[in-house]
Amino acid sequence: QTYLDGLHAARPGEGLVTDKRPDNFLHVGLIKTMFPDARIIHTVRDPLDVCLSNFFLHLDRSMAHATDLSDIAHWLHQHDRLMAHWKSLYPDILTVDYDALVADPQPEIAQILAACGLDWEDGVLDFHKAGGAVRTASVWQIRQPLYRKSSGRWRNYEARLGDLKTALGR
Repeated sequence: QTYLDGLHAARPGEGLVTDKRPDNFLHVGLIKTMFPDARIIHTVRDPLDVCLSNFFLHLDRSMAHATDLSDIAHWLHQHDRLMAHWKSLYPDILTVDYDALVADPQPEIAQILAACGLDWEDGVLDFHKAGGAVRTASVWQIRQPLYRKSSGRWRNYEARLGDLKTALGR
């Protein structure tokens, strides 16, 4: 109830909420139990890019695993195992490939909107022009169009990623 009260206080009158915390995968069962109509969108991308993205964000102590690449790799393996479990219980979880999304946003976004029961609006691709407060570690990304430079970013560091590649089974 505290969570709902906080949402209503922050956004009175809003019917939809997006919560993109990276640790939400731990709570999919609770989310689907408390909010059976919740739409879960699971974004996947190259594991090396996932690990580096987490590492470069300098997340707070609540995500201490993100300060060490081998810990991130372990966390990612556990994430994948748990998401496979949740998907076996909740087949309505939508999986979206990050690289496909940034390469050709329109069909991927249309799929997301359809899964959420929302209609396409032409302005959806211009999200970066919208105003308003945004609370996220990647706030600067929200203010620019989708870009591809993060896809395959790991290749810039490949010479130093031997241990990470081994930890990921690559």
